[in-house]
Amino acid sequence: ARVGSSRERAAREILVVDDNPVVRATACALFDDLGFTVHDAYCGEQALDLLEAHPGIAILFVDIRMPGM
Repeated sequence: ARVGSSRERAAREILVVDDNPVVRATACALFDDLGFTVHDAYCGEQALDLLEAHPGIAILFVDIRMPGM
């Protein structure tokens, strides 16, 4: 298997944010199957913490109606 550049590997890191646990788990499983490194959050505040902790996250998959945000 070909190893991608560090830029390509970084672009494979995704954050899934959804307060619905079934939707979040389904999206995480899908992106994991596609080869992404997946981080997930149940709320906007947790998502912001993860973005700060993992600067390699290049893609966001986000519920647009998050309580409290």
